[in-house]
Parts: sequence; structure tokens; C-alpha cells
Amino acid sequence: MPSPEIDAATTAAEAATITPEVDHRLDELEPEISAIEKNPSDIENVVTETPVETVIFKRFFEDFIVVEKHDDKLCGQWPVKETKLHEFKEHDRVPKPDFITEEVEAGIRKVYEEKKGTAHIPMVGDQNNKELRKQVHLYLRGEFDNKLNSVSTDSGIDITYSFNRRKDDRLAWPKDVGRFLHFTMKKSDHENSYAINKIARAIKVSNKVFNYAGCKDRRAVTYQRVCAFRVPAEKLIAVQDQLVKDHVAVSEFEYHEDRINFGDHTANLFYIILRNADIDEDKFEYIKTYGILNYFGPQRFGSVSGNTDAVGLHILKKEYKEAVDLMTDPSNVSDPELKAALTQYRDTGTLKGVEGKATRVWHSRPFEIIKAVQRFEKQPDKHYRALMDLDRPSRSMYVHAYQSRIFNKFVEIYTAKHGIAHCIDLEVPLVSHYVTEANSEVYEIYKELLAADGLTFESFKHLEKTFSVFETFRSVVIMPQDMTFKRIQHEDLDAPLVFYPPQESEPDLGTGYQSILLTFSLRPGSYATTVLSELYGKSFTTKHPTDPKPQPVEAN
Repeated sequence: MPSPEIDAATTAAEAATITPEVDHRLDELEPEISAIEKNPSDIENVVTETPVETVIFKRFFEDFIVVEKHDDKLCGQWPVKETKLHEFKEHDRVPKPDFITEEVEAGIRKVYEEKKGTAHIPMVGDQNNKELRKQVHLYLRGEFDNKLNSVSTDSGIDITYSFNRRKDDRLAWPKDVGRFLHFTMKKSDHENSYAINKIARAIKVSNKVFNYAGCKDRRAVTYQRVCAFRVPAEKLIAVQDQLVKDHVAVSEFEYHEDRINFGDHTANLFYIILRNADIDEDKFEYIKTYGILNYFGPQRFGSVSGNTDAVGLHILKKEYKEAVDLMTDPSNVSDPELKAALTQYRDTGTLKGVEGKATRVWHSRPFEIIKAVQRFEKQPDKHYRALMDLDRPSRSMYVHAYQSRIFNKFVEIYTAKHGIAHCIDLEVPLVSHYVTEANSEVYEIYKELLAADGLTFESFKHLEKTFSVFETFRSVVIMPQDMTFKRIQHEDLDAPLVFYPPQESEPDLGTGYQSILLTFSLRPGSYATTVLSELYGKSFTTKHPTDPKPQPVEAN
């Protein structure tokens, strides 16, 4: 089963103060890229203080680049030939059957135009057979935009108007073209769900036609493969300029018969700039050789309050109202505009005045949940239905975050008893109903941790399909691959220092400051900033970008 490694929805998680406890570990468009427009007022700087230097982390989104890898293929440098454009046509309309008279047709059209009443198509004798009834249904669907209900009876077909049906604009898909369009999505400062929704709205399709291999960090520039079911490349090509304005880009199109499933990628490649920094080469070589403990980082656990796993605990306990309340609590977000909008909703109980807010607020996950609860207001299980209204990766991440928290506690307990050397090649299952007594010590530790939260292993069973809870294993120790570093000298502290794809030649940026470019790849579900924590210490504090520039680090 693919590993359900979900990077939890993040806002300013990177700017939170991190303590030396187990949750101090951090997570992790076109192919031609230049430096992304900088907006320092939007970006927190996480500063790590060591005895010899001050490191500025994620000063700009472009300082943290994540590139999805599929075997030997890299997104943004995908070896794709020129996209072959196909001719996609709407389903041919079925002509009106001869036995439908002008009088009957007039009655049908009256129902369609007035949106009320009924009509009847009489079908007697040999006319009332399966093939002719199908012809009538198809004719009505095409001629009246799929807005009529048609029900077969012993005497013919009864017709009424439907307010819930959408126009049938499906395309006749060529048999020689794969059903899934695969493409590379580049995003900056967006969660996966937000970027996918942007694409879906641009081409007027449901976001449920899309699928991807893994969620990527919001506060970064990320490249990943996405697939869309029966969506022509021409549709995406037509909206490329529109998407770029929202810092989303699509490129590298291919048709395949198989869809992309969660966990299908083989690794994530990272390009990370640490400004005003040096590096401990001995520590670098140690990590490169022996690896580090594979903790899930705080980004797995959500925003500033780190409550994503707490939402997952409520879901496991079937406390769906409490889960929704926690997801929409203003105190659990850091974005000032979103916090203000949620506070306004909490105080007034109405969405009036919120609709006019910025798109990123109106279409944020908290407000998507709130709108879903209102749609299901008359249903006794409205909170559960609202959660299920989220796409599966988005709703699953809450349960996965709880699994991650339990894994982190397990690693802390297990390594304290056995030592890290004992764990080099150890893989253990994430907590779920698949863990049995055959897992011996793992089972006993998990059992005790679950009991403290009022859960058992069986608590996971009912979530297998709806929240992607599968049997999944995770290494206790991770080994970064292809790990390198480079010292970069530059005169301007804020100069763009990393590009993807990498530049062929390196420009002369002057001297005065020194920064470090780190590159390495990790297996899906492992967190790049866990590596940084080992390199630069565990005490992270927030530094606002308008603060005075730090004194330059002396170059080695």
C-alpha cells in the first residue's frame, strides 16, 4: 500500500518557536524558472542561533524548492515530447425519434422552459422496448441540457424538470488516448488543495477529477506530478496565463491509461538556501553517512497551534462536531485576514460580509468546511458530511497527523531504550488496526499510547477507505541521498541564490555575505527540515524580515 504521508496544511508553522522535545523536527512551471517575486512582508524568517552564526531560513519562498522525483524523472525537467493535441468532441446528439409528435415535443419544451409541470411521451406496442427508450433518454439529455428527469413506465416515459442536474458537457474520449492527463504542477505559497481548486475552477471541472502523489509544503516553490481524468491538455494550456497570476503553473503534459496514486513518487529533491550561514562539515558528513531519526516534523501537525493531530483524534473518536469546531477556530490560524474572517463568522453566525473577502480566505479550508456544514444543515450528521465533502487527501491528513504523533512518541521511547544504532534498518508500521500482537514490542508501546488517548487499534478500522488508513511502514532512521552543500558569496543579503532547473553558469554576486545551498533527496514522507534541525540545532525562534540585517558571517 502506498504510504499516506500527508504534509499537513501549513500557514506559519515554520515561524513557531520549536522546543527540543520530539516535535521540534520540521517538515519538508513551466520548467523555466526565475526567482519568484519577493514579498518579505508576507514571509516569516525562522532563525536558528548556533554558537558561531545566525542562519536565516525561508526568507523567501524560492529559498526552499521541492521537486518530486519518479524513478529517474524529475518534475520541471520531465523528458516529455511535444504534447500531441487531439480532437475532442462533445457527444453527438441523438436525433428526435420519429414517434415524438410536435404536440408531445411542445409539452416537453414547456416543462423545460417553465421549469415546472410534467410531460408524457406515449410508447405503445413495439415502441416500448429497451433500445427505443434509451434513444429517447439520450435525445432528452442532449436537446435539453440534461435538465429533465425521464422515467420509463408501462405506457411510455414521464418527464419532469430537475433543478439539480448539470449540463452534460462530457467529451467523447478517443479510444487511442489514455484516460488520464498527467502534468507537472508548480505552485508557490499555496497548499495542494488550494492550487488544485484554482485549476479546477479555471477549466470548470470538479476538483475530484484530479489526483497527485503527495502533498507539498505551502511555504515553498514546489513541483509535482498531477493527473486529471478525461481532461484534454488543451483546456489547461488555454488557462496557463490565468493560473500564473495566482502563482500556479502547469506544463509537461502526457496521456496515460493509469492514474497517479498517493505515494507513487520515489523521492523528493530539495534545494535549500540558508542565508548568512556557514556549515559544520563534520556534522554534515556524519548525517550523510549515518542518517538521522525519521521524526515527523511540526508541519505535519498544522498551523501555529499544531492541532491537526488533535482534529484526527476527534475523528477517530467519531466526535465530528468537535473536529469541525477545532478546524474553524480563529485561534488556530495565523493569517490575520483569515483569523479576522473566522472571528467575524463566529461572532455573527453568518457568512454575510465574508463572501467579499480575498479568494484565499473564502476558499480556505476552514470556510470550505463552514460552507459544507451550512449545506448539510438539515442533516443530523452534518459535521461528518462536511468532513467527507473535502477531497480524500485533505480530510485524511488529520488522521494521518495523529498517526504521525504516535509514531514520534514511539521513536522517542524505543530509541531511549535501544539506542539509534539498533534502529538503522528498522521499519515499523504506523499505528492502525493492522498492528497486531505479532509486532510484539511495537504493539505494546502503541497500545499504551492509544489507551492514554482513549483509543484502541480497532478505532482505526472504520476509517480505512474514507480516510486512507492502510498498513503503512516507516523507517525509524532516514538516510538523505545525493547530499551536497555549497558556500555562496554575495553582496546583497536578499539576492536570489537558487534557481530550478539549476543555471548552467554561476553569476558573480560580489562579497560581504555567505550563504549555504544544501541539496539532498528524501523518501516520501520524510522531512527536509529534520535534516536542518540536526545540522543547525534545535532552538528555532522567529525573526521578522523588517528587523535590521544581521552582521555577515565570516567566510571560511
